[in-house]
Amino acid sequence: MPRHAVGVVCHFPPPAGGMSVQAEILVRGLCSEGIHAIPIETNLGRSGILRQLDDVRFLRSFLRLPVFLYRLLRALPRVAILHIHSCAGLYFFLFAAPAMLAGRIAQKRVIFHCHSGNAPRFFRKCGAVGRASLRCAHRILVPSDYLFEVFRDFGFESTVISNVCDVARFATAPRPLGPDFVVARNLEPVYGVDTILRAFRIILERYPAATLTILGTGTERDRLEALTGELGIGARVTFLGSVDNSSIPAVFANAAAFLNASLTDNQPVSILEAFAARLPVVTSNPGGIPFLVKQDETGLLFPPGDYAALASAVFRLLETPGLAQTCVRNARAFVGQYAWPAIFRKLADVYGLNAAAMKNTPPLCAEDPEFA
Repeated sequence: MPRHAVGVVCHFPPPAGGMSVQAEILVRGLCSEGIHAIPIETNLGRSGILRQLDDVRFLRSFLRLPVFLYRLLRALPRVAILHIHSCAGLYFFLFAAPAMLAGRIAQKRVIFHCHSGNAPRFFRKCGAVGRASLRCAHRILVPSDYLFEVFRDFGFESTVISNVCDVARFATAPRPLGPDFVVARNLEPVYGVDTILRAFRIILERYPAATLTILGTGTERDRLEALTGELGIGARVTFLGSVDNSSIPAVFANAAAFLNASLTDNQPVSILEAFAARLPVVTSNPGGIPFLVKQDETGLLFPPGDYAALASAVFRLLETPGLAQTCVRNARAFVGQYAWPAIFRKLADVYGLNAAAMKNTPPLCAEDPEFA
């Protein structure tokens, strides 16, 4: 076992969601620092027959847990640290809780990393089993001050380790300010994409040449595509489906503004990437988003679910001289703190490593074929 081997438990892309992309970035980043990282996937697989089975809705429900436990038990003897990424709800109990317990029994350093914007509801309903599972972790990590306060209010100490944003890959400037919008969220009810579609119909009344490009896939796609027809906006809306993370900079470069309408949220990586891409951001304000987006400083905010307020915020962005430029300038400066080197220094402390000493360690391969 390499001296500093880390097992990273998470759902890995595809599809590319915020938490899964962060886990992928973590594996790559650890490799670049000379730390052996083993992905321990909670999804069935990223290629081949297991990837195909992961698309079969009911079958995957029966297969994911036993396949994950098999991977976890094979990986445990080869790692010193178990870094477990999780959202709330059923995912926590199926994957994160067993991983924390197994890590403790195997005497590994257990790190629990919460990415859920719905943590308050989770704490109210998780019961004794959920709280006992969290106590298996040596350290609890959260990406935002919002979640830090949530965990503190429920009696758990945590450490803020922000999400990572690869600012350098967003080198191409976006289009000049105009009514060309992009959305980059999974198509699930919690992300409120229907709110954006209803607002876009209002926007088209004033800007009939406006365009809306939607990245992502999910259970809501058919309903949302049907809604564009009902609203009469289908000709101006493009659904790109699942887009590889490496293609996002090119998609963002063809937009002029970024929209988000999530109903609950924490620290959306897509907003950080919009900051890096110099796209002005108009977003709803649930959960941790106000810790990230400051009104009229790094973006514009509106109440969740209020499509009329979203449309009004867009009009204000487009029609107030200098507002977009101010937000873009401040947001681009702000997002610099989310680059990998700054995040790794904090992670090294959590892992119990010396970041400076690790710089002199030869890199090891992050992708272990045995666990791919």
